[in-house]
Amino acid sequence: MAFLAIALLAPLSGWTAESNEILVTPSHQGTVTAAVAVSKPTFNPSLGQSTTLSYELKQDAAVTVRVYDPDQDLVAVLAEKQPQQSGQVELAWDGRDETGKVVPNEAYFFTIMAATEDGLWEVYDPTVFSGGVEQDLTAVSIDHDAGTILYRLPTMSRVRIRLGIGGGPLLSTLVD
Repeated sequence: MAFLAIALLAPLSGWTAESNEILVTPSHQGTVTAAVAVSKPTFNPSLGQSTTLSYELKQDAAVTVRVYDPDQDLVAVLAEKQPQQSGQVELAWDGRDETGKVVPNEAYFFTIMAATEDGLWEVYDPTVFSGGVEQDLTAVSIDHDAGTILYRLPTMSRVRIRLGIGGGPLLSTLVD
């Protein structure tokens, strides 16, 4: 199943808050966008399932909607500076990337950027207000003979295991 989750640690590069930009969060609805939601938190694109992003536009705006993976890599663009009228908006995502390939089972998130004719920018970027927690694994055992690494996670998590030389270079990513 692909997950639509909000669990990243830093804002996306490519935008900075300026005096005419407003950051929209669940607790701070904007003057242009509000009520951002997805139709279902998980779906399976390999079975032909899709999900729908919905949001309210309080006034007409040019809207860009993008889908990102957990590494903040762009996966798909659902709208690019598309003029949209005020009211409820729904955009479907079929779980395919920009080349038309079905995406792997991962956690994905949407960003929404809305610009009005009078120059107001609003940005809905869940990486700014949501989080997840970055932690190191502490209870780990390595069986050199079997070539396995065993660890226990307290909750469902995204795991990255990187290999390198202590005090030296990173050599490889084993699990991502």
